[in-house]
Amino acid sequence: MRKRRLVPALLLLTTAAACSTTSDGNSTGPPSGTNSNPPSSSAVQIRNLEEYKVILADVLNLPGVVFIDADENCQCAVVGVTNQSIKAAVLSFASLHGVPSSALQIEETSTIDYYDDLSSKVRPAKGGLRVENEDGAYCTMTAVVFSSALQKKGLLTNSHCTRSRNSVDGIEFFQAGGALFSSDFIAREAIDPAGFTRPEVVPTPMPASGTAPAGCPTGRICRLSDAAFASFDSSTVGVVGQIAKPIATCTLTPCSSVLGSPNDFLQISDVMDGAAQGIAVEKVGFRTGQTRGEVTRTCVNANAPDSITLLCQYFVAAAADHGDSGSPVFVTESDGSVRLIGVLWGGPVTADGSTPTSYVFSSIMNLDTELGGFEYHE
Repeated sequence: MRKRRLVPALLLLTTAAACSTTSDGNSTGPPSGTNSNPPSSSAVQIRNLEEYKVILADVLNLPGVVFIDADENCQCAVVGVTNQSIKAAVLSFASLHGVPSSALQIEETSTIDYYDDLSSKVRPAKGGLRVENEDGAYCTMTAVVFSSALQKKGLLTNSHCTRSRNSVDGIEFFQAGGALFSSDFIAREAIDPAGFTRPEVVPTPMPASGTAPAGCPTGRICRLSDAAFASFDSSTVGVVGQIAKPIATCTLTPCSSVLGSPNDFLQISDVMDGAAQGIAVEKVGFRTGQTRGEVTRTCVNANAPDSITLLCQYFVAAAADHGDSGSPVFVTESDGSVRLIGVLWGGPVTADGSTPTSYVFSSIMNLDTELGGFEYHE
């Protein structure tokens, strides 16, 4: 005799409520619209937290509030603030909207900003940012300056960053480059001296000593600086005296090009005429960021490509690479301002393609002698 299996009454009631049977004995399953797998208590709580986030949406209008989150870990709403002094205002807001303090956690955090870098379009424009000429070549902007000769505001960069070195052909520059319909146009080449040959032809204006610099090799074109000036069409594009400030400084390795904020900058307070051996200088270039090193050689006559010799140049032991051409070179003062000392134009080529650990720059004194003088700060 088969024993009868006893089924608890509660289970029978649950089964009866959930299922029905057709006349042929087949089960129809759960009634239409019924979830056979009801949500867990955790999922229900998450939905309630999301409702808190909606209720507290306007807390984001309070000064110093950064974010609001429905946090699964604490099973509460988390409000991020820039400092704890805002806590009372957040708690008061939550209370007015029916959210208990037990369901709220306030966390101190930093503000959120865009991750702009030295290759980004930044306005107003400033030194250290990437520029592109209309032929697609990238370099670094030395600085926004005011030309005494032309009575115009514009930018400095290397002569070899133009189309025709040592001559003016009006090539256009863009910052940062690559924008549709050239909407990031910024300046047009206006000054780029021709250089001189041996016997030395005195550059205009005359050097401070009143004589042309000696040492130009036979058959080569000589200059005192690898620099050119491009004038702005609009004087509001850039601010004289500012260099973009990345978030870090390195020495012999490439550094971050990320800007803490597009508005972060180093203020040029003055210029320096040359540099002594051993002095610490820095540069900001869009390829390797802000790097620091010592001057290792002073007033060197150095050959550059294309039969060019640059007279009285300076060598520095610090990282730089292709794309950093035009970088401002400067000395940082105790108050955080900088004195502009030169414009980077080149460095050694490494056999293995690694980042070079030295570079060469032209002094501001040489640049002013050739290009006619500039105002570097306001």
